[in-house]
Amino acid sequence: MEHLDHLATKRLQWHMALSVEDRAKVVAMHGEEGKEERAQVFVATFTAADTNSDGLLDKAELKDFFGKMGANAEAASVPHMKESDTTEEDQEKIYALFNAATPGVEGISMQDFGTTMEIFKAKMAEMRADM
Repeated sequence: MEHLDHLATKRLQWHMALSVEDRAKVVAMHGEEGKEERAQVFVATFTAADTNSDGLLDKAELKDFFGKMGANAEAASVPHMKESDTTEEDQEKIYALFNAATPGVEGISMQDFGTTMEIFKAKMAEMRADM
């Protein structure tokens, strides 16, 4: 998957720059506890960002989705990558990475997002193991 290594490296660098306490908050947010509630928030946030209701996020909708998810994390006092933490070029790469999940379809479905996140998490775990 094009851009996977680059984006995982950027995310890992951001994560490692956090304090030990903040890293623990991020890890806890992605743990098993509260998984069902997070899934409900994900679906509601995705649906809210999908302004044309076609089931796919275009570039602008994905940017809005990440902003909304960031606001959710901020409300829970969990550190999150902000738009200002990424370059415009990296934002294009993020869209390309997620959009590549279903070849021939322009836009990112919920399933595309989930599939790509699993691959992304696995890559980050691999990178951590190599540290």
